[in-house]
Amino acid sequence: MQHNELYILQFDSGISRKERHFGSLPVEYSARVEGQAEETEDQRSAIVLCCVLAAALAAPQAPLLKLNPNEPIPIVAQSSVQNEDGSFQNSYESADGTKVDAAGLQKAVGPKGEAGTAIQGAYSFYIDNVLYTLTYVADENGFQPQANYLPTPPPIPEKILEALAYNAAHPEEDNLKRK
Repeated sequence: MQHNELYILQFDSGISRKERHFGSLPVEYSARVEGQAEETEDQRSAIVLCCVLAAALAAPQAPLLKLNPNEPIPIVAQSSVQNEDGSFQNSYESADGTKVDAAGLQKAVGPKGEAGTAIQGAYSFYIDNVLYTLTYVADENGFQPQANYLPTPPPIPEKILEALAYNAAHPEEDNLKRK
């Protein structure tokens, strides 16, 4: 049977290290500088509590402002930059927590290389104190939104995929007349 052993290592630098071993495997470590008190379980609990509290406070919060639904929602921050080359960057934030950001530039977007605007942006809003965020790109490939709350289509059935592959491999059959 393997036994539980405690090793205390002292270093010339004034640091001591405790290692608890189960057989030959170390299972717990602690270290302290000479003259410092050892960390207690209460101190560890307080540190964990502070970390959890900090994470909770850092999470996005619903706005505390209660607005009358019949009144306009005030804009609390706004930025707009228009450059001579056609590029731009716009953003605003309203008092209800809604945020909108968009940046765009001129580039060839059409099939013949026509000039157009490619835009990348995001917006977020609250519904029932839940934050919803959508990011998007709008360019030569169309509008491409991404958000975890958007519906997704069901997968294409295997038989349909096989039929599409067959049709693509046999285009000569598309012109046959049926009786």
